[in-house]
Amino acid sequence: MENSVSNRAWVGTDYGAPTNVFGGLRVLVLGESIHSTEHVPGTILPDYNNQLIGEYLERAPADGADQPLRWLRTFDNMAWALSGDGPDASRTSERRTWQSVAFYNYVDSIVGDSSRKRPPRSAFRNAAGGFESALEQAKPHLVVCWGLELFGWVINNHFKEYSKPWDFQGEWIDLPRSRPIRIVRMQHPSTAFSPKHWHVVISNAIHDYIERVQNMVPRPEG
Repeated sequence: MENSVSNRAWVGTDYGAPTNVFGGLRVLVLGESIHSTEHVPGTILPDYNNQLIGEYLERAPADGADQPLRWLRTFDNMAWALSGDGPDASRTSERRTWQSVAFYNYVDSIVGDSSRKRPPRSAFRNAAGGFESALEQAKPHLVVCWGLELFGWVINNHFKEYSKPWDFQGEWIDLPRSRPIRIVRMQHPSTAFSPKHWHVVISNAIHDYIERVQNMVPRPEG
């Protein structure tokens, strides 16, 4: 597993707090990759995730006339999937949801200047060390993985005993650690995304995880 100088995970002020929207559970949202028109591909920006979420949280409320930028709607979709709220949710609700989670991009270096630029296979392979550092930093109970391809890479890189990770069709899988880390498989929240559907998946994963850990009874995964 190759190590890299990773960008740091963004950690919300209520992450792991008993009053957060998950009742104290630590939930890490895992994005796929980083794009920028200001930096060359391969650049690592240690504070990128903090700057990205900071910009999202500080944006002015929509005035009803302008459509949000595409990347902002991606983060709105994620907030709605986590909280169960819909497009009518208040900015206060969206901020509270994001302050309850941590966020990290798996491929931790600039891929290109737009989301149409896909990370090469080597970038996914080389990102394993950075993600392990992010797990050590955030110590999540659950990781909500946005993107079906990314889910396969996470299992491929961090659960070596599991064969054919891209053939997995369940809703979640537990990484075998001293305290298992649940990885929730989710469609990328950018287009054709149903927050209502994925809220059910995330909620089921959370409830099952709490029951499993509390009872310490081996159960089938996802």
